[in-house]
Amino acid sequence: AGGALVQAPRPIRPGAKVHLQVTAGAHRLAIPAHVLRCAVWSLHPLDGVLYRGALKFDERVEWRWAELTGRPAA
Repeated sequence: AGGALVQAPRPIRPGAKVHLQVTAGAHRLAIPAHVLRCAVWSLHPLDGVLYRGALKFDERVEWRWAELTGRPAA
């Protein structure tokens, strides 16, 4: 409810403000967040570099998740 661990094909700058886009069926949710850290996660000869970053949501999203999925937050 307070953040997310994400992977990306290019680095995301720590300190940057981002919006995590979550789609469930016909519903879409944009969650504002800040990048806490980002590092190279893997190197692959064909796929290239994969980065992993940690996001901290600007506000907790339990109610938004329940609204999107129709299920209460854990």
